Amino acid sequence: MRDKRDASKTPEPVPASVPELHPGETAGQSFVIQEHHARNLHWDFRLEHDGVLVSWALPRGVPVSPTQNWLAVHVEDHPLEHGSFEGNIPVGEYGAGDVKIWDRDDYDLEKWRDDEVIVTLHGEPHARLGGTARFALIRTSAGRGAANNGLIHRMKPRDGAGGSHTNARPTAGQIGHAPPKNTYSPMLAAAGSAADLGDDDWAFEMKWDGMRALAYVSPAEQGVRLVTRNGHDVTVSYPDLTTDLLAALATTETDAAVLDGEIVAVDPGGRPDFGLLQTRLRLTEPQEVAAAVKKTPVQFLLFDQLGLEDIMAKRQDGRYSAGRRTRDWVKIKHFRTQEVGVGS
Repeated sequence: MRDKRDASKTPEPVPASVPELHPGETAGQSFVIQEHHARNLHWDFRLEHDGVLVSWALPRGVPVSPTQNWLAVHVEDHPLEHGSFEGNIPVGEYGAGDVKIWDRDDYDLEKWRDDEVIVTLHGEPHARLGGTARFALIRTSAGRGAANNGLIHRMKPRDGAGGSHTNARPTAGQIGHAPPKNTYSPMLAAAGSAADLGDDDWAFEMKWDGMRALAYVSPAEQGVRLVTRNGHDVTVSYPDLTTDLLAALATTETDAAVLDGEIVAVDPGGRPDFGLLQTRLRLTEPQEVAAAVKKTPVQFLLFDQLGLEDIMAKRQDGRYSAGRRTRDWVKIKHFRTQEVGVGS
């Protein structure tokens, strides 16, 4: 950690050496989870052990359900002083970007081996964990070049004790729920023009200028999960869609559904405005999300439902081909033209 940082340029604490434990001394058991807006947003999961903070990077965040096994990359140890660090790491320095403390306090150790660590975190009452949460960090043999890769798994509390699940990636009864075991990739359209359609029977709809997403909706469990075309979970950023989607399916007899659509924000004239939508991208702080919901509400426009971007032509007898780009859907670009006369 010290070799990669210049103490004269970064506000991060960079002690000169690692503190040594003397005979009779007991190591502390503090933890910290830091939200790190570096080149790629991730969460740093750090446990005090043998005088340092043993650290893992969590690209997908902190799991909220025992059904989730998410990537955890074991990174270099950090000094204990780093556990209280919040601030901006300057551009050009290792890990450049904003760092915010997500939760911290202490933990109970259940197991610590080279290939597996099991702990119960006791978070601050009003922070993200909202209390007690139990995790396993497991090293996997994912192949050459991935020796540091592993998984973080949220475990059930021991003996049914403790465990409030109110962190930034909320549970089914609040904002989100893990998608079903089978997940999907959205169907994609091929580029074309009206001349490509021929005499076949086509249906037409607008090409919305927003963010493509699949909504996994489970009315029976009051759960919704929003996943982008690239597989990113954005549920926490759009809690206002949860109520709408659950209400839409509440009057049906559907136990669960996967809906393909576009998340859009509209301007005062009712037109989709991607610039407005961008103000809500990557928001995870509850207060920031709540403010954005009031300022910039969004809609989830389902496919198979002025100044719009393109027109989508869909073959009436075509099939939905998950994850494939086919000519059953053709995206026709909208061009504006004007006739002019030039005189001399």
